[in-house]
Amino acid sequence: MPRQVLAIFIGLLITAGILGGVWFKLSQGKAAAGAQDTINLAESQARDGQWQQAIQTATPLADAAPTLELRQRVWMLLAEAHTAAQASLEATRMYQRLADEARDPSLRGRALYELALRALAAGQVDVAEGHFNRLGEIGAADFTEHRLYGQGRIAEARGDAEAARALYRQARQADPLSPIVNEIEDRLSGLNLDVLFSLTLEGDDELYVIQRGDTLDRLGRRFGVSASLIERVNNLNPRNLQINRRIKIPRRDFRVEIYKDDFTLLVFNGDEFYARYPIRVGREEYMTPLGEFHIEARSVNPAWNDPVTGRNVAPGAPDNELGTRWMGFREMPSIGIHGTIQPDTIGTRASNGCIGLRNSDVEELFDLLPRGTEVTIYQSRVAAEAARTARTPPPPAPATASPESMPGAPANG
Repeated sequence: MPRQVLAIFIGLLITAGILGGVWFKLSQGKAAAGAQDTINLAESQARDGQWQQAIQTATPLADAAPTLELRQRVWMLLAEAHTAAQASLEATRMYQRLADEARDPSLRGRALYELALRALAAGQVDVAEGHFNRLGEIGAADFTEHRLYGQGRIAEARGDAEAARALYRQARQADPLSPIVNEIEDRLSGLNLDVLFSLTLEGDDELYVIQRGDTLDRLGRRFGVSASLIERVNNLNPRNLQINRRIKIPRRDFRVEIYKDDFTLLVFNGDEFYARYPIRVGREEYMTPLGEFHIEARSVNPAWNDPVTGRNVAPGAPDNELGTRWMGFREMPSIGIHGTIQPDTIGTRASNGCIGLRNSDVEELFDLLPRGTEVTIYQSRVAAEAARTARTPPPPAPATASPESMPGAPANG
C-alpha cells in the first residue's frame, strides 16, 4: 500500500510539473505577444515621426520585455527615437546597452558604429577607435566597410591624411553599394581634392617651367587638362604668367558617372573613385537621358535660352537657371551640366533635362573636366555596378536630341 501511495504522489508531482511548464509557456507566450503588439505600435509611431509617443510606448519594455530578442529590438527603437528627438544622452545609453548585451551581430555592429561616431564628434578619438576595433571582433561581415571607414576617420583625426585615404579606398571597394557609401566618398573626395589643389606632386603630376609665349589654354591643350585647373592649383594670374616660374601640372584621366535615382555625380580618375557631388536631374516631363556623352562646350557665366518660353536670359541674371558654369554635351548640345539659382532643388527631379549642381560645386567640377571628358549617365548606382560586374557597355546616347531639347545651346536648365 505505501508503495502505491508513493507512486501516485510521484505521478501527481510529475503531472503538476508538466502542467506548470505548460502554464508558464502559455503565460510567456501571452506576455511575448502583448510585448510584440506594443513594440509594433511604437515602431508605427516612429515611422510616422511621433518620436515622443514612440519613446513613451516602448520605454516600459526596455527591461520588461520577456525575451532578449524583444528587448534588443526595443533598445534599437529607443536609440533611434531618442536620436530623432535630440536626446543624445538617452540615445547613447541605449546604443551602449546594445553594444554590451545584444546577441544579434547586426544590432551590435550598428550600435558600435553609432557610439564611435558620437565619440569622434566629441573629440574622444581613443574611445572611438575602441568602438571601431570592436566591429572587427563581433563577426558581422556586413560591417567591414564601417570598420575601415572608422579606421580612416581615426587616421584623419590624428593628421595622417594618406593613411586615411588608403583606408577610405578600401572601405569603398569593400562594398560600393554600402549604406554608408556616400559618407565614405565624401571624406575621400575631400582628401583627394586637397591633394589635387595643392602643390604636392602625385602620380603622373609634372613640374613645368613657364616659357615665353605660354598661355594657360596652350598648356591645357598640351597636357590634356583644363586651363582653369592649372590656374587654380598654382594660383596663377592668366594675364600675367611669370617666365621661369615652376608650376604643377596635375595629370589625371577624369571621367564622370551620373546616377539619376541617387542624385549623385561621381568623378573617377581612370577606374578609381575621385570625387562626389550631389545633383538634381530632369523632372518627369523633361527626363535626363541615359547614355554615354562627352563634354564639348564649356562656358563661364553662360547665357540661357529658356526652353519653355524661348526667352534669352543674360549671364549672371538672377533668373538664369544655369548658374555660373555650363558644360554641354557633344551628342546633345542642349543637355549638359551646370549650376543653379535654386540650391534647395539639389537632390530632386526639378530640371529641364540637365544635371544641376550647387554653384560652388559646379565651379570646382568645371576646373576638373576638360573638353572631351566622358560622361556616362545611368539610372542608378545599382545599375552602374551591375553593368560593371557584367562588363556590359553603358547605354548609348540618344541618336537625336530628346523632345524636350530646344535648338541651340545652352538651352535647358
